[in-house]
Amino acid sequence: MHALENSTDGMFDIKEISLKPSQKKGYLKGSLSITCAYMRE
Repeated sequence: MHALENSTDGMFDIKEISLKPSQKKGYLKGSLSITCAYMRE
């Protein structure tokens, strides 16, 4: 996510992120929403 936000190829914004522990020990389960925009040359 850090690489996306700091990319020079476009604009990225993480709108929502939701994580919770999974039933499997050591894992997380979740979702995220990303908005992105590119400009044509």
